[in-house]
Amino acid sequence: MRGYSPLKTGLAYLPIVPAILAATVVTQQGVTRIGARPLLIAGSAVAAGGMFWLSRITEHSTFAGGMLRTADGPWGPAWACCTY
Repeated sequence: MRGYSPLKTGLAYLPIVPAILAATVVTQQGVTRIGARPLLIAGSAVAAGGMFWLSRITEHSTFAGGMLRTADGPWGPAWACCTY
C-alpha cells in the first residue's frame, strides 16, 4: 500500500485472515458433502464479484470504507473456495 510502512501494510491485511480461515473450514466440509466442482464454480463467481467490489475502491476511499469492508465481504471467502 502506498505510503504505508511494511509493518503497517502487514497489519492492514490482517483482517482478511479470519475470513479466509473460516471459509476454509466451511469449504472443506462442503467438498466432502457436495464435491469440488460446485464449490469451484461458486467460488469463482464469488471471486469475480469480490474483484468487482475491489474495483470500486478509489484513491479517495478510506481504509475502513474500502479495504476493510472487503475482508468481511465476498473477497476473503472466495479465495478459500478457489484455492482448496
